[in-house]
Amino acid sequence: MRTLVVIVSLLFSTSLAAEWTWVANNIDKSSFYVAFKKVKEVDGYLYAWLLGNHVSPDKFGFFSYASYHQVDCELQRSKTLTEIRYKQPMARGFAGDRHTAKNPQWFDAPPDSVIKVVSNMICSLASGDKSEKSVKCC
Repeated sequence: MRTLVVIVSLLFSTSLAAEWTWVANNIDKSSFYVAFKKVKEVDGYLYAWLLGNHVSPDKFGFFSYASYHQVDCELQRSKTLTEIRYKQPMARGFAGDRHTAKNPQWFDAPPDSVIKVVSNMICSLASGDKSEKSVKCC
């Protein structure tokens, strides 16, 4: 019985275990992080986790979210594949809302948006620029 309680607790209150590196703040003072060590390249695309951390909870009570992106460095576009929202900062605690896109669409982010800045960083690192750069943007 005790083992079952532990397993159920882990399933419903896990955070996305990752080493997060701060990369940007926006004008709302939200901070954004990337799990650079989890970036993968598959069939010419990069896949990366982005964490958004809010100063105060959003209208649904979530303090943070982790989103998984497919990045096309050649055409400078990306897709959001999955988004998980958390009631605690830094993607901790109960994962209260999960959304996986059934047919995600490519989008071209505005030049100074967080996703564009992060996509450019990931693409630079993948192409050989190994200096992790942090910026204040958006």
